[in-house]
Amino acid sequence: MLLVGVILRIGLAALFPSLPQFLSAQVELSTPVSSFSRLQEGVYLYKHLSSPYQGNVFFQSPLLLSLFSVLPVQNSFYVSVFYALVDGWTAYNLAKIAKARPITSFSPNTIALLYLMNPFSMLGGLARSTLIFTNWAIVASVQAAIAARPIKSVVLIALASCLSLYPLYLVLPIFSLCLQNSYRYSFRSMVLALIGSIGAFSALGYLPLQSWNFLDKQYLTSLLFRDLSQPNLGVWWYYFIEMFAPFRPFFVGVFQLFLGSFPVGLTIRFPHEPLFVISAVVGLLAIFKPYPEVADIGLFLTLLALNKRVVGLMRYRLVVILGLLYVSALAPTFYNLWVYRGSGNANFFYAITLVYTLTVALALSDAIWAAVRLDYDGGRGRNLMQL
Repeated sequence: MLLVGVILRIGLAALFPSLPQFLSAQVELSTPVSSFSRLQEGVYLYKHLSSPYQGNVFFQSPLLLSLFSVLPVQNSFYVSVFYALVDGWTAYNLAKIAKARPITSFSPNTIALLYLMNPFSMLGGLARSTLIFTNWAIVASVQAAIAARPIKSVVLIALASCLSLYPLYLVLPIFSLCLQNSYRYSFRSMVLALIGSIGAFSALGYLPLQSWNFLDKQYLTSLLFRDLSQPNLGVWWYYFIEMFAPFRPFFVGVFQLFLGSFPVGLTIRFPHEPLFVISAVVGLLAIFKPYPEVADIGLFLTLLALNKRVVGLMRYRLVVILGLLYVSALAPTFYNLWVYRGSGNANFFYAITLVYTLTVALALSDAIWAAVRLDYDGGRGRNLMQL
């Protein structure tokens, strides 16, 4: 399955050489903080001895800058092969997680197939979104936690957080998963390992340019939602472009506080199901973080499948599938009508982003309901209704 998925990605890139560039221009597949074209520009500036963080174009990690400065970024095919291999590695780690949980998860082949053949994951990889590397680090961290390697897990979640700010919300459930599978390290030890890892990766980010400017450009751009240059699937962009600038800091704080309140509550509510909490938090990020994209959905759906009993109790699976198909068809259509045809307006695209939000929120709330039922009566009363 791994080989088929990787070969399919490489084959599509080879048969349609212009496909990656076309997909990377789609706002559903790429955002200002994950765009490969912006990464290319950052690498160009870096190689010509200019800081890519001086302007308002490059907002990604200097770790990626260092990595792609030694890769042939101008050769689209080689880059696509590299992305396909990273996706294959992610699927391999997901399969290892499933193998370690034979009772509560679908089979390893099913999980690998669900990730590699999932159109959302595939499109994210073909569009060369740098979110692929964050997703790899998240999955590798989960796999290390289940394999009773807590320090490795903490280092990987620190790496994911340095590549993209919001995996920090996964720290608590990752710690819980580590403690569930290994007693060699205390909570305090893992906190110290996390702080040390983030410090080490930040120091590595300082080395290429001998500057700390990346801290402002990379993290505060996401935290304060600074770049409003292009729409995305999230609920932030339309809300803030319609808002007067003096009010933005307050509502950015409200939005961030709203998002940050969920991981702690979910971890407390499901203390014995940290893997489900990780799946739920990834789903929350797919809805409420400032710059979501379809690769978030691909990871969320695959992680959710690692909780087979939860999926079995979900009541609105068909509605969610139809909703995602509806969004997949109409999001690019409405964006085209608005931006290229001029026969629509921003409300067209905003309407379909609301459908996306409602669809993913329905999947998430349905999964949480199913997890509560499992916790309450083992799912035996699945036909009971809440009054």
